Amino acid sequence: MLKKYSKMNDITKILIAMLLGSLLGILLGEKATGIGFIGTIWLNLMKMFLVPIVICMMVKGITSMDNPKTLGRIGIRIVVFYMFTTVAASVLGLVITGVFHPGVGFQFTEGSAEAVEIAELPTVGKFFTDMFSSNIFATFNNANMMQVLIIAVIMGVAIVMLPEEKRAPVRSWFVSMADLVMSIISIALKLAPIGVFCLMANALGKYGINLLLTMSKLLGTFYLCCLLHLIVVYCLILWLFTGITPPWIS
Repeated sequence: MLKKYSKMNDITKILIAMLLGSLLGILLGEKATGIGFIGTIWLNLMKMFLVPIVICMMVKGITSMDNPKTLGRIGIRIVVFYMFTTVAASVLGLVITGVFHPGVGFQFTEGSAEAVEIAELPTVGKFFTDMFSSNIFATFNNANMMQVLIIAVIMGVAIVMLPEEKRAPVRSWFVSMADLVMSIISIALKLAPIGVFCLMANALGKYGINLLLTMSKLLGTFYLCCLLHLIVVYCLILWLFTGITPPWIS
């Protein structure tokens, strides 16, 4: 039995952990919430290195290009591509959630029927202003990933513009740190079945079987958005800029 489990891939192990954790939560009810802290520890371990891995991997990738002109051309294309796909994903997500209303009808806490104020959409100027951090440490502390990404790009470009004798040791340090962080993340992923098991047991023990129905609807909506984003956005970009026709169209 253990040999079969050890041969399974990580996705299969996580799915099994989800099912077993859900079953435990349904059977034990509130008692299952006692192991929820283990799942929280695992989540914290994953989030702890989220900012370092973005910084190190982005800087590693950017500094691998020694030519600033090449870096500039590729960088502009990446920024435009990222912004376009992000806006497209946001619009698609708003449309899909407006149609299916995932999560409607499920109440996570009793007596929480108070109206929730929805923030207004930011202006174009505020959107771009918020992309740039005014305090690098506050950005890291709040894990503002858009600002973290911009900081990583600026650091990478600055390193590329250094003289070679000064650039090499800095680049080598970031490459080593990227490898170190990836090694830590791989350890955390090995512990994923335990963390997922405890989180699912805690969630089902706390909210009951109705949570499964809500999660199924949320996941279904999420994967539908991903599929439409792949077909409508990425395949359209692929066709416009490369002339490659998706296989299901040709």
